[in-house]
Amino acid sequence: MEKSPTTVTVTSLQSVDVHECTRNPCQHGRCVNKDVGYTCTCSPGWTGQNCQQVKPCPSGWRDRNNYCYKLMTDRVNWKTADANCKKQRANLASIHSQAEMNFVSALITNAPQSGEQPIVWFGMNRWWDGGWKWSDGSRVTYTNWAPGEPNKKAYMSIVPPSCSGISTKNGKEWLWGAHRQKGHWTDQRCHAVFASICKAPK
Repeated sequence: MEKSPTTVTVTSLQSVDVHECTRNPCQHGRCVNKDVGYTCTCSPGWTGQNCQQVKPCPSGWRDRNNYCYKLMTDRVNWKTADANCKKQRANLASIHSQAEMNFVSALITNAPQSGEQPIVWFGMNRWWDGGWKWSDGSRVTYTNWAPGEPNKKAYMSIVPPSCSGISTKNGKEWLWGAHRQKGHWTDQRCHAVFASICKAPK
């Protein structure tokens, strides 16, 4: 994934320098006048000579609002999932609205399942201060925890769950657990192995 802004230099055919930026040629970007011509630095998600074309997501990624998303089907622990996203110049997905949650939920419907747990890793994790934060550093503006979650229960361990996953299907949490609803978040042991969802700006 390419994160740096696209910069295109356009050379003027006129012999006398004209301040081309006065006519705002960069449709979705910033114009810088040069001695001969101008340079467009495109806003995220845009490309082309005058930043007039929507930048496509790479093959295998899905597009939404200037971000690209990809379901990673390898079942790995949270730390490895995070590293795998970073290798793609992405992060485990942060989710900031119900509309984005609906989009992600549709993407992960057919994710491979680990045993009885239809869960996919995403970017919410518990920090040393006990708060839940996004691994990409963005501000938490939306949550979709399942009822009773995060439950902070240590069960057989003295360490409570510090990572989180999204339920990909409706059903029961194990044989004795609460009803699970697709798209709800649950806290999980970080060493558990699940598929994951990555997100990157265009």
